[in-house]
Amino acid sequence: MLVLTAFEAFYAIELSKPSLSWTLSAKGSELCQTLGYHRLASVKNDKQDEFQYKQFLFWSIYFIDKSLSLRLGRPSTIPDWDITVPRPSTNDSHSEPVLAYFVLSIETARCQGNIYEMLYSPTSMTQSDQVKQSRVEALVSDLRNLEAKTWETNMKWFEEAKEQSGEDLINFFYISENVLRLSLQTLVHRAAPPLPGSATTFNYSCIAAARATLEKHEECIALMHKSATSYLAIYMHCADVHRTLLFAPFIPFIVIFCHVIETQDEADLARLQAFVTSIQSASSISGPAAKLHRLFQVLCRIAMGYVKFRFSATPLEGWQDSSKIDTYLDALGFSSASAWIPGRQHHLIPQHDSSNKEAETNDARTSADATNDELRVMNPMMWMANSAELEEWLENNEVMTGSI
Repeated sequence: MLVLTAFEAFYAIELSKPSLSWTLSAKGSELCQTLGYHRLASVKNDKQDEFQYKQFLFWSIYFIDKSLSLRLGRPSTIPDWDITVPRPSTNDSHSEPVLAYFVLSIETARCQGNIYEMLYSPTSMTQSDQVKQSRVEALVSDLRNLEAKTWETNMKWFEEAKEQSGEDLINFFYISENVLRLSLQTLVHRAAPPLPGSATTFNYSCIAAARATLEKHEECIALMHKSATSYLAIYMHCADVHRTLLFAPFIPFIVIFCHVIETQDEADLARLQAFVTSIQSASSISGPAAKLHRLFQVLCRIAMGYVKFRFSATPLEGWQDSSKIDTYLDALGFSSASAWIPGRQHHLIPQHDSSNKEAETNDARTSADATNDELRVMNPMMWMANSAELEEWLENNEVMTGSI
């Protein structure tokens, strides 16, 4: 039962159905904890083979649970403080390279679970700036340690893994692992408190990490084109090796998109265009991959239209285009981000007369609206987790997808 549930959870991820995978992994988590696989006292007297079998199942479920916790914005069903069996370590002796790399997957999943718990859970988002900053620093340090462990593991096992699986595949796994790690680093920096007097929403470290992620992605794509084997399907979908664009929220693109809207940076706009072009062939892999490409393509088109408008139109000539683009950004949940643009004319957003009663009603909604804005704009991970809602909205707005 548990083995079947684990396989089904992994398969649901490959089908790009994270909610279904969550349901299955939650059941697997319940079974593991009922059987005591997470408690050392329950398994310490087992024979070595039986112990290893149980631990492989438990840590596989743990991997899915922690990863999806961040992907879907939900609390983990396996709290780390309730686990007493030792977590697999990169210092453990392994007979096969795949087991050594499996340990890295568990470590990455642990980091993902911590990112949600410490930075993006509802309670964590209400913490003081000092607490948030200390947590950001701790998680950045954790990700740097993960980078070192990944490098050490690759140096130790590369030759043997190359003989078994081929050099191109191992290099692909190593680079795509770095893409994911840099993406998580972007997400961590995104949660840092804003610097006083900053003219942009995102801090420098967040922008730098997002740019580095897109550059590493281009390196991964170049390796795919160089190799005789196509790894794009694995890169887009394969969760069991933790290299994916669909499984994890690809925040770097969203960060750079927002930065382009704020600053009209043409170099960053070129990065968005290059990314969209690089995954164009993914449209033929599956429906979800095609939707992801279309989603980023539309956002890139919006950014291009916005930069063109800001550089070419006077306020009077661009009134209609500005209102249309503002409407698009508001619908996408980026209104707060665009409001940070230096010199932005806030009166471009249409204003409506209202009665005193309507004003009172609006005042009563201010707090809730501010909270929603923070969840969607200041926390782009939550927006990305609801990308299906955005895709549906885009499909119903032909003007937006076709005229910009």
